[in-house]
Amino acid sequence: GSDGGEWSADLPPGEPATALAATPAFAAAITGKRTLRLFSPAGLQTAVASLAGNGVALAARARVLAVAYHAGAPSSPDDQCIAVVTLCGSTGAATGPATPLPLSRGAALAWLSFADDGRLAAFDTAGVLRLKGADAASPWTPAFDAATAGGPEGASYWPVGVSRAGFHCVLCTPARPHPGDRPVVTVEPLAAPALSLAG
Repeated sequence: GSDGGEWSADLPPGEPATALAATPAFAAAITGKRTLRLFSPAGLQTAVASLAGNGVALAARARVLAVAYHAGAPSSPDDQCIAVVTLCGSTGAATGPATPLPLSRGAALAWLSFADDGRLAAFDTAGVLRLKGADAASPWTPAFDAATAGGPEGASYWPVGVSRAGFHCVLCTPARPHPGDRPVVTVEPLAAPALSLAG
């Protein structure tokens, strides 16, 4: 409807939505035709843009949208070449250049979001969480690694969010790889990998 309540949009035939994100200020969809479509809170399409590769994920916060897409051929068969660009969620105008998204060797992007403080957060299938500041020159910094977190053997981490308190996630087991009806959210501390220096 035009009052900013519930609405729906019919995409063209052969153009399925592959990723969605929304805030009170806008909604966004990536489609199977490498198209990004932006909508107002009333459901009016405000911008359409072509992506340089297949869309992978979207994340939204306030008036900002992050778009992850395949940016080219990987450097090795077990890697992916993904870039992330941040845009104004209503106009589609880029707020900075696209930057490569580092992933663990052989891993895929599992989750993309914004931390409570506005940093971009990416979690890969190897269990590594990386954070990137809003400045285009800010590097992606490893902030959590499931391999060194000391969880139960075979456990996996289902991301929920990132705050100053830490990495909010649901601890899953091989027997229960997905959160149940009433998942228990745990908070893992954030810390860049440290070296122990021999003196």
